[in-house]
Amino acid sequence: MQQPVIWYGYDESPTFPELGSGGSGPMGGPVYRYDADNPSTTKFPEYYDGTQFLFEWTRNYVKEVQLDSDSGVLKINDFLPTEDFVKPMDLTFGPDGSLYVLEWGSQFGGGNSDSGLYRIDYAPGGQAPHAQASASVTSGPAPLTVDFSGEGSSNPNGGSLDYAWDFDGDGTFDAEGSEVTHTYQEVGEFNAQLRVTTAEDVSGYANVPITVGNTTPTVTIDFPTSGQLIEFGDQIPYRVTVTDPEDGEIDCQQVIVNPALGHDDHEHPTTDLRGCEGTLNTGDLGGHPEGADLWYVLNARYTDQGGEGTGSLTGYGRAVLQPKHKQAEYYHDQAGTRIVSQEGAENGQRIGDISDGDWIAFEPMSVEGVESVGYRFSSPDGGGAVELRAGAPDGELLATTPIHATGDWDAYELTESTSVTDLAGTHKLYLVFDAPAENSFDIDSILFTTS
Repeated sequence: MQQPVIWYGYDESPTFPELGSGGSGPMGGPVYRYDADNPSTTKFPEYYDGTQFLFEWTRNYVKEVQLDSDSGVLKINDFLPTEDFVKPMDLTFGPDGSLYVLEWGSQFGGGNSDSGLYRIDYAPGGQAPHAQASASVTSGPAPLTVDFSGEGSSNPNGGSLDYAWDFDGDGTFDAEGSEVTHTYQEVGEFNAQLRVTTAEDVSGYANVPITVGNTTPTVTIDFPTSGQLIEFGDQIPYRVTVTDPEDGEIDCQQVIVNPALGHDDHEHPTTDLRGCEGTLNTGDLGGHPEGADLWYVLNARYTDQGGEGTGSLTGYGRAVLQPKHKQAEYYHDQAGTRIVSQEGAENGQRIGDISDGDWIAFEPMSVEGVESVGYRFSSPDGGGAVELRAGAPDGELLATTPIHATGDWDAYELTESTSVTDLAGTHKLYLVFDAPAENSFDIDSILFTTS
């Protein structure tokens, strides 16, 4: 057994504060070895020679660890701090001296559109441009007309970009411009590629797979509505509908539903269930306490039978089930507030520094079947209210709950339950704070009641 050189847990490490705090998913990366004789123009510079890279699957970063002469930690630096890493899960240096990064992406249960394999080059004198390509459709019968867009492409060095498109993946760039249209006449599988080039003749690339002769199945979870509020232990019926123009009538035994327990920013999948209908048991928390950031998910998928000259395609559906008792600090977005660690809070934390117009938001959420909402709060002086709104901080008002004085920051009470306006569908729900003064009250948790 060897003692670790670097160690940390969920909280900020007093020894290594550069590693931050939150969920913990440490990953050991490669050590870079500089080779002056390597002719690659993209190899990392000599500065990184002997640098140990580490990365975080949960905290979404890559760090460079500079070591001293005794192989101890000299300094931990951010690597590309402005880059949005999305759950990096593997790093390696290629023979070209470039760094290859494999990212899981933000979702679970398949259909993860932001997972990817990336190459990071060293570009002395200027970075390569960023290419971003999208298509109006990516599958369908022939002839298939596709509108391509290079919107989102950028030049980090400033200046204009030239856009060129290779529709068939054969190395021939047939069209120019950021917005183009192409009709595929033949059945097959194609890799459309966008090339963006700077005035200095430095290029970046993005790819869009196109399938002609087969259509991706549409997988819809009819119920429950995504964002439905539950209590853990509820038995939740579900139904999935699949349509596919080529397959026609769908064999429900080929429809797969995988229930998963969501926790923090990841999911724990369970056993695949075959069939278009069934009942989900939300009672298994997998050893997690109820106060943790938990939710349930139905991930549905169907793989079609393919088409003549093409392979199979998989369609995905997803519904998230949220707890009726939601800790305020588990928001997905906020403005103006901060998380306060306090022993008397239900899970050790609450939302504080609340001033007029501040808000926190949760998604996906649904108030279908919700009768009322209440809040666990504290306030020395009282005054103000919490507005429950849908879609935006100034969106449809669903409920207004007054806040009164509890006498002390650590004296918690429950507000009176306030009726919630009926609203169908899935939404981003906002708690917008009406406060008479800065730091008027704190919110610990939200409690929904359903019919």
